[in-house]
Amino acid sequence: MIEKFCDYVAFKQKRCIERINIGSSFCSQYFCRFSGYKKVLEICAKRGIHVTLTIPVFSEKDIETGKKKAEQICKIAGDIIDEITVNDMGMLDFFKSKIKYKINLGRLFFKDPRDCRMPQYLNEPVSPMLLSHLKDEYWSLFRFNLVELDPTNNVIDTTVIKDTDISVGIHKPYCYMTTGNICKFASIHRDIKEKFRPNSMCKIECEHIMDTYSGHVVQTDCDPVIRRFGRTLYYEINSVKLIGKNAEREIFFPVNEWREFKFENIGTFE
Repeated sequence: MIEKFCDYVAFKQKRCIERINIGSSFCSQYFCRFSGYKKVLEICAKRGIHVTLTIPVFSEKDIETGKKKAEQICKIAGDIIDEITVNDMGMLDFFKSKIKYKINLGRLFFKDPRDCRMPQYLNEPVSPMLLSHLKDEYWSLFRFNLVELDPTNNVIDTTVIKDTDISVGIHKPYCYMTTGNICKFASIHRDIKEKFRPNSMCKIECEHIMDTYSGHVVQTDCDPVIRRFGRTLYYEINSVKLIGKNAEREIFFPVNEWREFKFENIGTFE
């Protein structure tokens, strides 16, 4: 099924898949409990597709499990994984000594405002704040391959790192709006007294369900559509333009394609 879906995405986007990101930017439970890593890595090895392992922010209770899981995945992968994306300083410090891998700064390092319910702000150019500090003495201690940016606005200015060796990757077509440690979907099967607990164990319900919120916002006269995937809310934005330094990579989140693929193949896969 995974191979068929890769082919489907490539067909719909009219381009080849050059890299696949595995792991999670937002959810330590998903990262630790997902059981399909080996299969994905086998497919990538077979097709010559590079892999980036994305590490979320782990809670204290999950930190040791998370590190062991990451090391286990890397061991299984061999040379297929050549990059690791981290989302907090702890994991940046943990992986900085692993010379084998290129290190990316994940989307949770960039805390700039984002809100699709404010069209005026969306239309203003913005320069992600952290980019202006990457030349500072402290940050120069680390080696970065790429920064993963969200399409928070229609225009994103990356001029401040134009003369550096740091590459830019842009997430498409969804921008994360907000995230947290409480998962609505993980509470579905729980007793009322156990619902909505931070970092509670789950059955990866997010693989089968999502929420959509939409409605006219009177104050800003817009009609946003916000989607919940797992712990995180997203909005879709397809018109992002980068100035200063172009994006060398598009990190595509094929949610729309997955819904189409699943609908078209009902009853044809397990």
